[in-house]
Amino acid sequence: PSDDLDRSVREQTELPESPGDASNNYAECVELRFNNPPRSREGFIFGWAPDSDVVLPKRKGIGYRHFAMTFDDDNRPIVKDHGSLTGTQVTYSNQGQGFRKGFQWIVGGDDFLYHDPENKPYDIVVTLNAGILIQLRLVVTRHDISSPAYLNRVDRFRQGIASAEELLSHFHFHPDTQAPTGTHTPGTGAIYLRQHLGSGTFATVTRWWNVSTADEFAVKEPSVKAIRERRFSRQEWDNEAHIMGLLVHDHIVKLTRPELPTTLPTHPRLCLEYVPGGSLAEYQDLMPLECLSVLRQLLSALSYLHGSNPPVVHRDIKSENVLVQWRGYEDIFVKFGDFGLSRDYDNLSTICGTYTHLAPEVYENMHAKSSGSKGRLSYTAAVDVWSLGVMVYGFLCPLPKWKAAYELSGTKWAQKVVSVFNKDYQTRPDDFRQFLLTAMVVMSPRERWSARDCHETAQNLSTPGVGRGGTPSRASLVDGEEQATVR
Repeated sequence: PSDDLDRSVREQTELPESPGDASNNYAECVELRFNNPPRSREGFIFGWAPDSDVVLPKRKGIGYRHFAMTFDDDNRPIVKDHGSLTGTQVTYSNQGQGFRKGFQWIVGGDDFLYHDPENKPYDIVVTLNAGILIQLRLVVTRHDISSPAYLNRVDRFRQGIASAEELLSHFHFHPDTQAPTGTHTPGTGAIYLRQHLGSGTFATVTRWWNVSTADEFAVKEPSVKAIRERRFSRQEWDNEAHIMGLLVHDHIVKLTRPELPTTLPTHPRLCLEYVPGGSLAEYQDLMPLECLSVLRQLLSALSYLHGSNPPVVHRDIKSENVLVQWRGYEDIFVKFGDFGLSRDYDNLSTICGTYTHLAPEVYENMHAKSSGSKGRLSYTAAVDVWSLGVMVYGFLCPLPKWKAAYELSGTKWAQKVVSVFNKDYQTRPDDFRQFLLTAMVVMSPRERWSARDCHETAQNLSTPGVGRGGTPSRASLVDGEEQATVR
């Protein structure tokens, strides 16, 4: 075609030749610096068009204007395929394989891209199929994409008058080729990168990040071992999904329903809101004021759960099952997560939860069962109030060491916890500690306050005194097919 073709022209790309043609096999390293602005508002154009910003070989499979480097609406650098016939592939440290046409990939401007599974920036490679695979390795300098100077340069870039040297510093391309396995037909659907967040005996949690939109969520699914040994109950997973699908509260992790690849295995999985701060168990240095903030937030959520019809009882409240959205100066934002043992009915009797946080009435149930009692004693939503009180006080004063002998000793463990907390209160009395001991960490479930009453009173508590952190010993207990997920 002539050199005077308009930039808006899109010629159909021919299918690539046989992959056996290796005439262009080479392994050169080229550093390409952008000292001039792009020639159009479409950004830097890559293709075989003579007026492309980067001219590629004129081969079948390479588009006249194959792809561009530009910015999305959130001012993040992107690679954008211009509807090429064979598509473009962008991989991130070997993740995200798949050719796409008319698709875009974020390649900078998001914190996710600078922390791969080894906590390094992702190795980003752009691949084109031209009978041989042409690969360009891309390195984007990190910028504060919210700074006024950056935003001004992006605006000038879009108008085709900015210095790309100012904007992107420089990109390094390392062209490399190899014989493809065959002609590629561009795929469809979203592409995600994944990062492992944590695993327990029965479940694993992974962070998923959409390469086109930067939308992210967490996927909880049975662990490899649980799948291999068939140690999971689809009914239990369906129950957790059912309950979480009913809940809408600022301090409860939300269930999401993103578009997932259709090729995934058929075992159950939950897609949840991604909470970036990890579990509260990782924050053993909480200040007393933060502990009070955590208590108020979670009592708000607990009041909502217990006030549902029927009430939802969590049954496994502990710091590992509380997630941190953010933490600032003497403040923190948290959410309940992991509703794997929760139930939305009144008649509760199953022995489940975490030994160190189990309410006295659950220990009584265990003792009765070990003594040969045929029936189980029922309990109420008050078990959550006890567990939350123990969890919060555990940040002010270390829990005693749990021993296996406590398991079938009735309420001895609960009595031990109350005794240790009372000694701490006598040494450092304040309204916060007194409230926890008189309203929440109370042996009798009948005398324990409701979540709603606790929440209302907690709003008026004075700032607690300085406490000392501690790391409680924790061990999970499950009964029957119910299995607690440990993050």
